[in-house]
Amino acid sequence: MYRTGLREAVIVTIRTTNDFVTRIEYHNAYHMTGIYSSQRWYRIDCRPTDDCFMLIKSVGRNVSERNKYFWSSSVHKDTKIMRINDVLSTVDLGKVRASRNGHLEIANLLTFNGFISYWILQDVIPYNITHVGWASHSFPPVQKPPSHHIAHRITYISLGPQRFSYVTCYEVQPINSGHLYALVTPFDWATWACIVISFLLCLVICLFITAKNGLFNIDGMAMGDSFSGVRMLIAIRVILVGTVLSNWYTTIFTMEMIVPVTYVSTWNNLVQDVEGLQVMIPFSLLDEIEIDTSNMSDISRHAYFFNNVMQRLVGLSGGQGNKRQLSAYVKLAKNTVNFLRSYLGIGTDGRSYGNGTYNKQLAMGMNAPYDRNTFKKSPVQPISHREPNLLLKSLSTCGKVAFIDTKDNIAELTPFLNDNKRRIKYLRGDDDILFSVPRGWQILSVRYNYGLKRLKVMITSGILSHWEMLYSFQNHRKGFTHYAN
Repeated sequence: MYRTGLREAVIVTIRTTNDFVTRIEYHNAYHMTGIYSSQRWYRIDCRPTDDCFMLIKSVGRNVSERNKYFWSSSVHKDTKIMRINDVLSTVDLGKVRASRNGHLEIANLLTFNGFISYWILQDVIPYNITHVGWASHSFPPVQKPPSHHIAHRITYISLGPQRFSYVTCYEVQPINSGHLYALVTPFDWATWACIVISFLLCLVICLFITAKNGLFNIDGMAMGDSFSGVRMLIAIRVILVGTVLSNWYTTIFTMEMIVPVTYVSTWNNLVQDVEGLQVMIPFSLLDEIEIDTSNMSDISRHAYFFNNVMQRLVGLSGGQGNKRQLSAYVKLAKNTVNFLRSYLGIGTDGRSYGNGTYNKQLAMGMNAPYDRNTFKKSPVQPISHREPNLLLKSLSTCGKVAFIDTKDNIAELTPFLNDNKRRIKYLRGDDDILFSVPRGWQILSVRYNYGLKRLKVMITSGILSHWEMLYSFQNHRKGFTHYAN
């Protein structure tokens, strides 16, 4: 028996005994000893009256379902890659599962991907079956879809796209500039023009009628029965202008005085409408394997960051960009990729030639002084959440610069930025094109896949969303607002 993903090729040497029984030896690829021991070979005796195919299928299913004990996961712990079984070896999993808040202890030990792996494999992790060595099947982290040449060997389960937002004060202006402006904002300019014109017409009519009859007083009130039409005109104007229009004006004027100042920008989409934009993003924003880069040397950290940026933008930079919206993104991606190729010493063919700025600085040693001005002209700049002053200094210029992060982080950061003495107003917007990619799990194709089956149940039942919320609540990423206080 040979396994090829979801299929099995069974090679049988036909040997019939005297009683016409065909004997088949089925190899158990998930053979192990110990508490869950099993045979290495299963003998199938197929008699003439038996359905040999169904017998083989039954044994094959029983063997394949034992892949449950051959699953594990690799997690990052203190810059090291470890089996999740080893990371949790110091935890009393029995107490954790019995405790109401046991999941909080697990969340403190593991990254998000490790936390998900624990819940998927929690039935087999407590037994810590070490005698199987490194597991034959590893539950993967959340990452972008696979390349086409390996797509046929895996099953891809989508989690959804990773969405981002940006914040900037570039060309942000108020549409109502205070109390003085509030005097005219209740009506637009067309309404004010109509009011002035109607007033002038009413005045001209009154002057014409009184001049014709030779009588007019300073109050503009006509005397006598001949002026009943003038009195009717004045009465209508008093009702409309003196009562209805004035009350309407007072209501809107009061609202303008109470409602905060409204701000607008000259752009609808920042990347699309602003030429020469420079983008700042956190070091860890595009990292799929959750490596803590804060302990790396400065040169290694920047090289790791720019490598992730290039992987995200290289596909977009090769686009044609026929539409105006996409052309702006393609241009930004091309400028970034071209800069990074010269920095990392990568040619247009994708090969590394080792002649970049990074390679020259690396030759001086990992701990050599690193000049951040080296990548000053890059359209994409890295920034650490521990550098709130640098963020404020860069954004407060209100130039062509924006900060991009996840939607939740930008929503939390925007009120913090707007609370400033200079009364600079920052606006945020959504961007799902530049760095956004689909995310999911690349699970190796296995017959009766235990990890895949568990994952599908957790997604369809809504438990996975609950886990995400729990982990986010317990391990809220410390952003600029934390380090600024």
